[in-house]
Amino acid sequence: MARSFSFARASLTLLAATSLVFGAACGGFSEEEAIARCDQERAARGAEACFNDVTYDECVAAYQDCGEDVEVAESCPPQYTCPE
Repeated sequence: MARSFSFARASLTLLAATSLVFGAACGGFSEEEAIARCDQERAARGAEACFNDVTYDECVAAYQDCGEDVEVAESCPPQYTCPE
């Protein structure tokens, strides 16, 4: 019984460490978080000509890929990219 407990503890420790490594490497937002951020961007910018559906989709994709690290080029339309 003690041996299976040690194996279970070791397995859980390995799983937790792996999750931390991959979670830290990812850095992107979930789809819901990206949508919420881009909804805020669209509301703040207001003008439909400078924030159309294509721009919105690019915004969501960028936030899903790189989260807080998104770089926004203040142009019309704005451009959302991940740092290199």
